[in-house]
Amino acid sequence: MNKKMMLICLMCAFVGCFFNTNYIHAADDPYLNDLRIRDQYKENIHNLFVQGDFNQLEQIMKQAKELNDRFASGSFKLDYFYRGIALNIDDFYIEDFDEPIALLKEWIEEFPNSVTPKIALSHMYRNLAWKHRGSTVSADVTESGYDNFNTILGQSEDLLKEAQKLDDKDPALYVVWIGVNTGLGGLNAKDNVYDLVKKTMAIDSQYYMSYIYASTTLLPRWHGDKGEVETFAASIADQTSDEMYMRIAVAVREYTGEDGFLKFNFDWKRVHNGFKEVHSQYKSLYYLNNYAWYSAYEKDQDLAKSLFAVIGDKWDSDAQKLWKSKKRFAAYKHWASTGQDYPKKEVTTKNGKYEGIYETYDDKTKKTTMWLYEDGKLNGNTKAYNEDGSIYGSWMYKDGVYVGQGPY
Repeated sequence: MNKKMMLICLMCAFVGCFFNTNYIHAADDPYLNDLRIRDQYKENIHNLFVQGDFNQLEQIMKQAKELNDRFASGSFKLDYFYRGIALNIDDFYIEDFDEPIALLKEWIEEFPNSVTPKIALSHMYRNLAWKHRGSTVSADVTESGYDNFNTILGQSEDLLKEAQKLDDKDPALYVVWIGVNTGLGGLNAKDNVYDLVKKTMAIDSQYYMSYIYASTTLLPRWHGDKGEVETFAASIADQTSDEMYMRIAVAVREYTGEDGFLKFNFDWKRVHNGFKEVHSQYKSLYYLNNYAWYSAYEKDQDLAKSLFAVIGDKWDSDAQKLWKSKKRFAAYKHWASTGQDYPKKEVTTKNGKYEGIYETYDDKTKKTTMWLYEDGKLNGNTKAYNEDGSIYGSWMYKDGVYVGQGPY
């Protein structure tokens, strides 16, 4: 290595350490260490994929399935394997899918009896289909958008049907299939989900990703009835443990948002038991933050105080998504510590500007809208909800200016 290249590498290492402050002391913290290891695992898988080292990928997947490998957080390596293949897929434009799809087809040709590349390709098709449709509400989707959406989802489903016939079994196959089925809809969409969950459980009843994906399908916004997702969670927990009940509740809370979640009726006792199971076995910062939020939501101050103490000042993208801001996180932490100033949905700053979540209700449309303010300006994701708790629309604002459709 010449001096110039060495200098560049040293500078990159310095910059990486400077900006990745979450990881500076990761070795001393099991929660942050797990984040680092999972990120590195995804990057390693992705690098092998773009290099076309399909043989090595097959060996890694074989080990992950045989050992039922998990990270310290309890996350399945199986799941992160597929995330690595599709690394940064949310940022793809339609034309960006061409190269990974071509690589996956090469992989299938080289290993025709492997279920892995077929699942990965089906997942790639599913994401491509949604890129064609867009994240806008149904009424705003173009005719060509819908045509491409349904055609590509059909290709994805055909591939999953082929993969299902192979001797090589993988519960992730049915997780992808649940997502495809939700998009395709139809009269049997709900029945199909229950059937796909059963097939997943026959392979591995502890692979919770199928329950998380199914819970989305069973929301009123998609194919479920009011109260159905709570009933589904109880049924799965009765067959497995309250850990699965909790994971479903957390998934619904993430999907619907904090205010949408308030319209559901999950059993706090079962959720609490599930959190305790995960907290005692794993080091998941994601579930630790959710445990703290849920304990605050239930106004269990002593529990919340103990959990915030474990969290300390650890912060990552999942914490940002959950708490919205460090200021809001600090407000809940303050309440847990003192028992005073429980955070309200709507507060104002001293100069009279809105700060936090401001709720409005339209008597004519019967819709509730949650506006997110920072220093008097709309910032972040604003959502409108139907009476049944399903999301009607989602809009992103930055410094008071509308910048596009928000995530659902």
